[in-house]
Amino acid sequence: MNRWTRRLILGMALTGSAWTVAARGEDKPDAEPAAVESQLDGQLRIAQPVSVHEPASTLSHTCSVNDVYVFPVQYPISPPFPKSATASSDGPAVAAKDVVRASGQLAYLTSKPQTGGRLGVGYLLVFVKALAPGKATVTAKITLADGKVKEVPFTLTVEGNETDKAK
Repeated sequence: MNRWTRRLILGMALTGSAWTVAARGEDKPDAEPAAVESQLDGQLRIAQPVSVHEPASTLSHTCSVNDVYVFPVQYPISPPFPKSATASSDGPAVAAKDVVRASGQLAYLTSKPQTGGRLGVGYLLVFVKALAPGKATVTAKITLADGKVKEVPFTLTVEGNETDKAK
């Protein structure tokens, strides 16, 4: 496990509504609001940001069943801006839950002051939930205002045995 994943995480962009986005299913405005229940057996994991204009890291991210992973995708604050985004998984081990725009970079609490703030950069957050042991690639497809589609893949290895299934 990387050192940064063990730190207490303060998400500037993770408000109460963003935390629940990983657990929700389809949103229907006319539907009765459903309660979200958790056995609290998963962890929130946050990957290092990758650029929408550069190939994503080929490093595999490792997690356990029921973990929620957040993959930040950064883009420059200059045209063409992201217009829409989708995310999908190529296997049953993980499910892409949502893609949301963030108001800033996620911050990690550390004992040392952080430097090198990012000016002129926006962020999209891809929420993924680990469902079963296995390996899968989640691909975020980001449509820019000029019509170009940028694909950003993330590879996840979900650890656990076959009796570990998402609840």
